Parts: sequence; structure tokens; C-alpha cells
Amino acid sequence: MSKVGPHRSDCPYRAGHRALRQTLLGSLLILLAATTAHAGGGSAIGTFIGPNVFSVTAIAVNDVRAWNISVSYESDKLANPRVSATPVLRKGPLNVDTSNPGSITVTESSVRAQNFQGNLLQITFDQTGDDLGKVLAVSLNVTRGDGKYEPLKVTLYDRRTQPEKDPNQDAAKNDTAPSGQGSGGSGGGGGGGGGGGGSGGGSGRDAEVIVPSGAKPGNGGGGAATSIETGNRLPPKDAPLQRLPGVLDAFRQLTSFDDAAALATLFRVDSGGMFRQEPAVALSDGTSVTVTVRIEENVVPLFLLRGAHFLRFTPSEPKMWALELVPERDTAEASLAVFDGKRIQEYPLTVVPPLDRYLAARESKVAWGYLDYYVLTGNALVGEKEKADSPNIQ
Repeated sequence: MSKVGPHRSDCPYRAGHRALRQTLLGSLLILLAATTAHAGGGSAIGTFIGPNVFSVTAIAVNDVRAWNISVSYESDKLANPRVSATPVLRKGPLNVDTSNPGSITVTESSVRAQNFQGNLLQITFDQTGDDLGKVLAVSLNVTRGDGKYEPLKVTLYDRRTQPEKDPNQDAAKNDTAPSGQGSGGSGGGGGGGGGGGGSGGGSGRDAEVIVPSGAKPGNGGGGAATSIETGNRLPPKDAPLQRLPGVLDAFRQLTSFDDAAALATLFRVDSGGMFRQEPAVALSDGTSVTVTVRIEENVVPLFLLRGAHFLRFTPSEPKMWALELVPERDTAEASLAVFDGKRIQEYPLTVVPPLDRYLAARESKVAWGYLDYYVLTGNALVGEKEKADSPNIQ
């Protein structure tokens, strides 16, 4: 297995930008080819993302034709489970059984094998006890494309009852995200739902708020948004928040960084056609990125930006809104949240600081962690795409 970076503080990649770029590309050009051929594998994370909302998230689960997810919980403290599958999971017939107190079973099958990355489902409970009810166990079994039945590892943790201890806490100190954004987990933060700190959409406080005017409900951005307000209009504080887990969220959960192909696979995020970013991996070097979101509600939405600044709306199809944004320089974390009048949907952007600038600002004595490997892998993928687009690049 190839390694994408050193485990010690004596990083050999400090020899200058050109040598650094060549070293990285020399060791990581095989990433895309390797991930294309990479089948099987994967794991999942189960965590409460709010006081009574439990989430199951897939990490690089490939070549799956059928799922079986079982959840057991404290039936004396949790009741009336409501299961909602995200577009990531909803690719075939879905069957949910909550008839037995303390147990939930979800099965899904597809006509053909699929790759999965991101939040699969959320379970909302009613709390019936004085203490917070717990999910006791989650089992996740998949049927691969070749018919093989395989159990996957599921990691459980509860952010509601203990402070989040990041195994790469020292690495987080090097996170160049702007003040107030932090390096929170997939639960989000801010003024909205979620148990983690950091870049959650929340209620929009400390976010850049974009209010399109001159656009017609349901028509999409399509050049019709003739003027933009960036004022103080905000969603209600109690607006429900849903967050698509981002690539950096997946890296935060890793304890091993030895498999370069697996790390590259984490950069594939399936939003079920609701969100698209171009380029898929962006450098936070002042270059713009275009994100497209689908708004099903017949409304003119409200957009909230963190870690990035709005430039303009670009032409798009009905119900699709395309925004050109510029990530804040050298940030590793940014997000776009959309309020459609009913709920807030947050989409993390996949951005990495340029590697030479990141390493120049990095504390050399700090052990390498998830953020370093996220930045390394992201820069390698950007370099691979540049080389594919421009064959003359060496």
C-alpha cells in the first residue's frame, strides 16, 4: 500500500513547491486509477447529530447491491422512531421495520451495484426518560455486486454526552479555516441543530447571507436574479437543519492513513443529484468554484455561506441554482447552506489550501493527522486533474 505522507513531524516535502509537487504527483498519480478499480471495503459511523436524531454515515462503501441495517436502542428512554433515508441510500426499494420496540431494521436493494459515500439515513426518536436514551448497537451488512454477503465495521460514538476528543487534535490547530468556522464534525454547529462544533449551517449567524431578488419562484437562478442583498435576513432559529457529510468529515473519523486509494475514494461524495461542485476539489487560492443546488420547493431560497464569498449567479435549469463562489484564501473548510422556507440544507464544499502555503504555515513539530492527509490527497487530485486537462504539464 502506498503512503500519502509521513507519520512523523520530519516531513520530507519541505524542499520547495516544484519538488514538492513532483514528489506528490510521482507517488500519487496512481490514485485515480487505483480508486476506479477499488471495489468492496468501506465502513460506517453511527452518531447522534442532535439531542434525539441519530445518523448512519457510509465511508467509501463500494460495489453494493443490497443493504441490511439493524439498530438497537434503549426502548425505555427512546420511542417512536422515524426513519428517513437520504438520497444517498434511496437508490432502490426501501423497507423499514420499527414494529419491535428497541429494534429497527432497514433493507434496501438496487438493480445494479452502487457506490456509497455520505449520510445513509437519519432516525428521529422521542425522548421518554429523564436521561438521554442511547443507541446500543448498529450492524450493517451488504451484498456486493458479485453476490457476496459481507458485514461492515460500524463505529459508534455519542457527541451529546461527552466532549468530542479528536485523535488528531494537534493537527486541527493548523486548520486555516476562518474564525468562527472551526473544525467541527458532521453534526454541524452554530445556532442550529447538531452536536458538534464548527461549520454547521445553524441559523446563519456569522454567515454571508445571499438573498436573490428579481428571480421567480421555481425558476432557478438562471440569470434571473438581477440584484443581490447580503443583509441581515436570516432563517428562523428553530428551522430544521440537515447536513450532507463532507469529505473532511470522513477524514476526521479515520485512524489509519496508509491506503492512498481509499483516501482518494473519500473525495467522491454522492448527494443524490441535489448538489454539485465544479471543480470537485478546489484550491483555496483565490480561484472561484461553481456550486449547483436543486431546490424542490417553489420558492426563492435564501443562501448562507461560510468560509467563502459570493460572486454571482450563473445560468441554470429550472429548480437548479448555480452560484459562483470564492473560498476564503487558504481555508480547508467552507459550506453553502440553503433555506427553502421549511428547512436548512447544508452542503460542505471540498476545498484544500495550496500545499506549499499549507506546509509553510504548519507547525513542523506537530504529529501528522487527518487534516494533513486531507490536504495532501486533495492537492494530489487537483494536480492529477490539471495534468489530464493539460498534457504538457509535467
